[in-house]
Amino acid sequence: MEFISWLLVQNKIQCKTNHLLKNIVVNADCEFWNSGAESPDHLILHCPFAIKCWAAFRIEIQSDASVTRLWEPGRPQNIPAAFYSTYLLLCSWQLWKHWHDVIFGAMEPSLIRLMLCFKEKAHLSCCRLPRSDQISARASVNYSLSICRHL
Repeated sequence: MEFISWLLVQNKIQCKTNHLLKNIVVNADCEFWNSGAESPDHLILHCPFAIKCWAAFRIEIQSDASVTRLWEPGRPQNIPAAFYSTYLLLCSWQLWKHWHDVIFGAMEPSLIRLMLCFKEKAHLSCCRLPRSDQISARASVNYSLSICRHL
């Protein structure tokens, strides 16, 4: 988790705007929805698919949000403080991995698939918390994922 955190804060996650700087690609257009330049902020926070994902994770993302300030939005009450930074990083990591599967694995974007992958990783991360925080962290993951039943 420390590595993805560092990449986000430094704006260094693999995306087309960073590849354009290295002359790896000829344009930085978002391939998900053709909705702007594929920057770290766009990919993780502002792409239409990312917006749906954050809403499903029950995290409110402001229009001026940046991955370098990912921790600024207020923590929802249902997510324990001890788990919040891990929760945000897991959401971001799963979004990036999902994007990678869509672009390079020729998979279709799927909110349900992303949420189920997130659930698995989040429950594993809960095991690293003190026992006193594990139950509330697991409950917050289950609460966040209750949207899967409605999709």
